[in-house]
Amino acid sequence: MSAESQSEVLRAEELHKAYHGPDGDQLVLEGVSITLSRGESISLTGPSGSGKSTLLQCLGLLSTPDRGSIYLKGEKVDFTRTSKLEALRGMNIGFVFQKHLLLPELSLLENVALPLARTRGWNRETFECAESWVDKMGLGHRKEARPATLSGGEAQRGAIARAMVVDPPVLMMDEPTGNLDPDLSQGLFAELLEICQGRGTGLLVVTHNLDLAAQADRHLRLEHHQLKIIPS
Repeated sequence: MSAESQSEVLRAEELHKAYHGPDGDQLVLEGVSITLSRGESISLTGPSGSGKSTLLQCLGLLSTPDRGSIYLKGEKVDFTRTSKLEALRGMNIGFVFQKHLLLPELSLLENVALPLARTRGWNRETFECAESWVDKMGLGHRKEARPATLSGGEAQRGAIARAMVVDPPVLMMDEPTGNLDPDLSQGLFAELLEICQGRGTGLLVVTHNLDLAAQADRHLRLEHHQLKIIPS
């Protein structure tokens, strides 16, 4: 196995995706290929409705492409084995969305611990790992707080901690700082890039913010159903 393939955490080859409606098929992705390596960050921009979120959903195993292949840590994903997809996704891909989606009835610490608790149970090790991530994101003083009492920045930091608590090889973010002010967005994204690079986590982020996009190792633009490289 080559050094390049060993560093690869996610690869998609020739993805096609269309939405089928009463007025015919609406093409979204046409032959899209992308590779994400350990510790690498890729930003994805494009016009509204260009299919950025659809691509992220396919790569995150939330949606099945019509054609093409996806490889996670070198292993081809079998979309026909739907019973295995949730577990595969849960332990290998972390998600952060524009809305933090923290459960209102749980404390911040419990929200962060939830992905681990699903596989390990609510034990001391689960809470210790969750607490370490709450501390890493600068939220140790808010660990018992309910989501409704958190600021927008605190909630997004909590969502990042929850996504990272299982130490996934891939982190995907869909407009993660869209509800934050520009200065807070820049600082949080720079901090996240450092964390992912240090842990060898591949980061794929969809954003309309070109300043954030420029901070990533690679900037790709989805337009006319295909990806284009944006020079740094």
